[in-house]
Amino acid sequence: MIDTSRPASPMIFSFDMTEENGASGAADPVKLFTNGAAGVGLSASSDLKRENLRHFVVSETAEDLLENQQLDCGPQYDYKSSN
Repeated sequence: MIDTSRPASPMIFSFDMTEENGASGAADPVKLFTNGAAGVGLSASSDLKRENLRHFVVSETAEDLLENQQLDCGPQYDYKSSN
């Protein structure tokens, strides 16, 4: 008989995420009023970067997994309707 009270093999999840955002803009409002004869250029830019490293360890006992009613994945479970 299998001892279901001992923890099952843990599941280890690692997420290494990088997000990069860049934006820039330029305007020359003086050229509007001088009909292009003179101008003062304005510009701005931004380069942003964010990095995350996350680790998760999930460990359940086999007994908990077998008895948890929320994990019922029998043939009557319609997994497509939950999306």
